[in-house]
Amino acid sequence: YIRRGEVIVRSTLYDWGEFKWQYDLDSNIWRDLYWRKVDADNNRTLTVGNQKEPMGLDFLMGNKFGTAMERSAPSNTFGSLRGTGSRLNNWFDRAPEDQFVRFGDESTAYITTTVGLFTQDIEDTTETDYALTGRTTTGKLVGDRGMHFGASASVRDGSFRRIAPRPEAQDAGRLVLASLHADQQTVGALEGIATRGPLHAQAEFYYSDYRGGDIDGYGYGGYAMVGYFLTGETREYRPKWGLWAPLPHSAKSVFEVFARVSHTYGESDLDNGNYLTNITVGGSWYLRRLRTSINAVYSQVDKDIKGEDNGLAITTRLQYLF
Repeated sequence: YIRRGEVIVRSTLYDWGEFKWQYDLDSNIWRDLYWRKVDADNNRTLTVGNQKEPMGLDFLMGNKFGTAMERSAPSNTFGSLRGTGSRLNNWFDRAPEDQFVRFGDESTAYITTTVGLFTQDIEDTTETDYALTGRTTTGKLVGDRGMHFGASASVRDGSFRRIAPRPEAQDAGRLVLASLHADQQTVGALEGIATRGPLHAQAEFYYSDYRGGDIDGYGYGGYAMVGYFLTGETREYRPKWGLWAPLPHSAKSVFEVFARVSHTYGESDLDNGNYLTNITVGGSWYLRRLRTSINAVYSQVDKDIKGEDNGLAITTRLQYLF
């Protein structure tokens, strides 16, 4: 089946700013539709329109360029969404003598701060009425060594009915860990990355609280992932956004392998709670703009769901990256 097919148009009109239109041909909905003003002199951008809310590495990198084929279950469950609104992003550089954590004495570290106010997304896929979401990061890359730390939080108002992760395979159904009837969600997240040459590691943790309705609840989860480029490449850092850059297109073959473990828990006043644990391993082969991937996903829950407590999936994908 078609996992994703999209048309993306970017343009810059004089000094008015940048425009982006991204249409999903498979789902027949708009994903990104925004205007962005870049103020390079003052190290800031203002983005207005339908866009990703600033929370979490896994979500902001997306499943197009991420190491694994799909985002982790905790990120998919508690992480940010798309919304229509305005977001202000700032970035700053800090000299070595001003840094709290130092390695590579001659290098500059970067700090980002992002905050935005959002309403429901234009494709109407969520039941969020409004959200206030922010993120701050610090990180740098010194030669082939780098590190990154970040924190984000979101306060949301809307209708929240369940904690239901997808077990890291797109064509698998969501597993309901807890049923809710809440009007407000407060979620916080921590993130980190470390890289040394072809070896890179990534981790995130989420905690989410649901209140203001007939049935309250809470949930938490996190993941840890380790990847390795068999052909020696190193991830590049995008300091203005606090993200790792996609792998550059190359005429030579690039091979990457990885392993990821994630844990997602949900509990409510109605349910005693359940958890989902996933183990995902796999790899990708890159050649120019083509990427071929294979992932194996093992999932297990604490309490049976529809008479089952575990499952195994083998997933493959062929992508054209643009």
